[in-house]
Amino acid sequence: MLNKNLLSFGGIIFGLGIGIGAWLTSAQDEVSEAYSQAMGAIGFSTAEAQEGTQAKDNLPLGRSATSIADGQYPASYFPNTEALGADEMRITALGTGMPNQTKAAVSISYLVELGNGEKFLFDMGLGSMGNLFSLRPDFSKLDKVFVSHLHIDHVGDFMGLHIGGWLSGRYTPIHIYGPTGATPELGTKAFVEGMKAGYAWDLQTRTGALPDKGAQIVVEEFDYRQENEVVYQENGVTIRSWPAIHSLDGSVSYSLEWNGLKYVFGGDTYPNKWYIEFAKNADIA
Repeated sequence: MLNKNLLSFGGIIFGLGIGIGAWLTSAQDEVSEAYSQAMGAIGFSTAEAQEGTQAKDNLPLGRSATSIADGQYPASYFPNTEALGADEMRITALGTGMPNQTKAAVSISYLVELGNGEKFLFDMGLGSMGNLFSLRPDFSKLDKVFVSHLHIDHVGDFMGLHIGGWLSGRYTPIHIYGPTGATPELGTKAFVEGMKAGYAWDLQTRTGALPDKGAQIVVEEFDYRQENEVVYQENGVTIRSWPAIHSLDGSVSYSLEWNGLKYVFGGDTYPNKWYIEFAKNADIA
């Protein structure tokens, strides 16, 4: 974790035809409520997290988070046992490997958690979501992903994150931020649309069985050529992007700044003038 003085690594498908849309809406609301109750019965509460990002994380049954006292951190970090301080940033490497992954080295993804309750994913490489789900995070807050580029070792677990997060309590749209490509079909928006078409059957089977908003994907595509421009700015968090040098045009690096702390995620890149300039003063990169 980081703070200003410390760096530590710690089918139901409802459909009876035209003319009964009002009944459908009512039935879906009932399903949503029933599903929330079921999640609560197995140790997850969804109501508090829906109130806003300042709410405490929903923890699995039997887990409790203890605050750190006097700056004394344990030697090892165990998920859901350590409360994140209000001025801290926790960075977890979910995967650091190549496309030819092993169980011990899955592909790239980083989870960034902030003391204000915000959570962000940077990339979602093949195999990395198994490690994310093993952490048992509060998925109602995991709705923002920043993609560096479209190699499979950086986006290969997109379907698992989308559907798995929806099943695990994220009942709001997931937001995917990512760069354009040299041509439209090589950009983030085209990637997401193609993936959705590929698992349309899966999505259709869950419509009405889960709150439908959780199936929605909002793509925030930006020009990969922009230099240190803001791509996200909310709740005191600013995320910027700049070009990365990797394979084809359409790769980027990111910085996240909050509360006087700075995290830089390079994605894949050769050393370049933008990284040298815009990664300055990072607490970790």
